[in-house]
Order: sequence, then C-alpha cells, then structure tokens
Amino acid sequence: MRLLGLILCAAITASACNSNKSEKVEISDKTRDIDKSAYSLGVQYGKGLQQLDFDQKSLEHLITGMRDYLKGEPQINNNDVQVYAKEIDKLLTKKRSEVAKNEKEKGQQFVEKLLAEDPDYKVSPSGLVYKIIEQGAVVKNISNEAQIEVHYDSYHIDDKMYESTANGNARLLPYKGIFPAWQEAFQIAGTNGEIIIIAPSDLTYGDNGARPYIMPGEHLKFKMKFFNYQKTK
Repeated sequence: MRLLGLILCAAITASACNSNKSEKVEISDKTRDIDKSAYSLGVQYGKGLQQLDFDQKSLEHLITGMRDYLKGEPQINNNDVQVYAKEIDKLLTKKRSEVAKNEKEKGQQFVEKLLAEDPDYKVSPSGLVYKIIEQGAVVKNISNEAQIEVHYDSYHIDDKMYESTANGNARLLPYKGIFPAWQEAFQIAGTNGEIIIIAPSDLTYGDNGARPYIMPGEHLKFKMKFFNYQKTK
C-alpha cells in the first residue's frame, strides 16, 4: 500500500472519529453497489494499514496528519512527506518478506505431508505439485500466442475457495498471460484433461502476494479442467 492508500484509510478513520452521531453501517442485498464498493475499498485499505503494525499513538498521528492537510495546515513540508513515505515502503517491504518466509515454510510443510499421505501426487522440476484426475491430449510445441479454454476452482491450502468459474462459462485465456503454474498444468494435463495442482508462490503471485486475498509467499491450490486449445498464429 502506497501513501495514497494511507491517506484514503486515514480519511475513513478521521471521518468516523469526527462524526457526532455513531451510525452503524450494514451491508445487505439492499445496499447500493456504490456503497458496497466503498465498503470493499475500506476493507482493502484497512488490511493494508494493518500490515504496518502501528500502535495507538502512531494511528493518532496518522489521523492528525490527515486533518491538518484537509485544513491546509500541515506541520511538515512536501519534501518531508516524501522522505517518510519511503520509510513506510521500507516497513512494508520488511513485513512482506517476513510474511512470505512464514507462508513458504507453511506451504512446504503442507506439501511434504500431502506427498507422504497421497502417492498420486507428483512433483515437477519447478516445484509444482500435481495430481492428474483425467489425462487429456498433450499439446506439443505450445504457441505463446495461443488461447486456452479452462474451468478452474482456486483455493488456499486450507481448502477455502476464493475464486471459481463453476457458475459461468469456461474462461478463454491467453497462454502467455496466465500463471506459470497454469501453463505447466496445461502442459501436463492437455486438452480435455483435469488436474489438481499445488503451486508455490514463485509460480503464481510471488513474494508480493495479492492483498487482501493472497498472502505474500502463499502456496495455492487449483482444480483445473482444460478444454479447447486455440492457436491464433
């Protein structure tokens, strides 16, 4: 999260602190889409701010800085703002590294246990763990300009799903634009093949993750069914 994210989060917090009347916001089917979007934005920036481990005093300074700026009375100049914004980036980088290390260790432990318990799972040279449910027709000499039609379910390694195409049509995706883990899964399973993969982070989102849903360094699980392979060139 960059400085803009901190400002937006501070604006939400400051607005709540300035309110004379506390009104609980509830999300329901009747909530306007724009309000749901605003709430989702608040959740995302709240999770981002949480990474900084600010104590109460730091949070008070955050809110005060926002208020001072809105009143046109900032207590530091723009150069200082840029200097300290870089310090925030350093803090976030350090935090991401720590989280990524822990997630990789947790993922590796999960993989070792899985391989010991289920001999149907194999490991590729890249570190991709996979189990073929149905072997398809392997495509040789795959073009980077090709498109692949696929259904997929995406999970954390605790089997909590975070994305799925189950309620819609299969996705037609550019081969060169998908995760390396998915490219390799297609190379293994082929067209009309079905496969389960456990992917280390360097084959998906890397050490940055995809906050707020994917942690830095997190192993991910995918169940994939491949259909058409379309070579466009």
